[in-house]
Amino acid sequence: MKIVTFAGSLSAMVATTTQISIQSGAATTTCVGQAGVINPVIHGRIYKPMTDELQIREPLSMDQFENLRKQAIMLIKTGFLPAHIKTPEQAVAIVLIGREMNVPMMQALRKIVVINGVPSVAPELLLALAYRTGQLDDVGIKSLEGGQGMAVTIKRHGMSPVVKTFTMGDATKLGLAEKHNWRAQALTMCQWRALAACLRVTFPDVCLGMYTFEEIAPDITVDDQGVPVSMPDMAPVDDPRPTQEEVPQTHPPVDPADTRPITEQQRRRLFAIYKSAGWTDEQAHAVVMTAGFETSSAITRAAYPAIVQTLSKPPGKQTE
Repeated sequence: MKIVTFAGSLSAMVATTTQISIQSGAATTTCVGQAGVINPVIHGRIYKPMTDELQIREPLSMDQFENLRKQAIMLIKTGFLPAHIKTPEQAVAIVLIGREMNVPMMQALRKIVVINGVPSVAPELLLALAYRTGQLDDVGIKSLEGGQGMAVTIKRHGMSPVVKTFTMGDATKLGLAEKHNWRAQALTMCQWRALAACLRVTFPDVCLGMYTFEEIAPDITVDDQGVPVSMPDMAPVDDPRPTQEEVPQTHPPVDPADTRPITEQQRRRLFAIYKSAGWTDEQAHAVVMTAGFETSSAITRAAYPAIVQTLSKPPGKQTE
């Protein structure tokens, strides 16, 4: 019998006081972990037991948090972060989300996007996290007959295989088929939708209910890896808090004939106003549509005050 000892973290395939027993000629081998739990080693993989308890991370100390903030400030200054990350505070929030998922800092900044306050992830990140558990036995991806969609099969250790499909018929029902992504790379989009759905069923402890960028915001433009290259109109990624110049002041009356579109600052302020009043994005967009505008960017300066007044009150209380 040969004993091999590793040092470090078991989740990274190395654990303090962890011993792996390899028996010559044995059909299976075993791994004795920190708590003395026996885990099978099959085809070179350590299979950790499934659990219904999520890993709870200790909150950062104030010193750690301050160090993270300083790192975020430095990274913002490099200009190397994705364009949607504008402030150190946004970077810190994303890193903390990644920390809960055991995603390294730079990968979190590249693969996690917060859209309208909802975290979303790149689909390949979900797959990578599933692989990292050591419990992913098999992944099968195939095109459906006639190229009308994709099917994904995932087998988790100790579970029956799960199959999820996504077709262009599904895309049409959801109003996706005419969007740029779906016209340009239909099968790729079907693949990522089916894969994400399958992973949420087979690895809920890894996905934590997370959805992909494109599932959260279908109007977002993504590349063939599912990574966003542009953001949707109603999902500002700039800091939505009013700047000093936007604090309400005394202004001359608005010209009712002013058809110029509102500024980006005004649009961001509108976003902050309706969020603080309790409106959903869909409800706010309906108000904008009722006022005669397809998007928030199309709102004229003449119409802006009335829309702000409506959205500054909680839904259902506009007449009070």
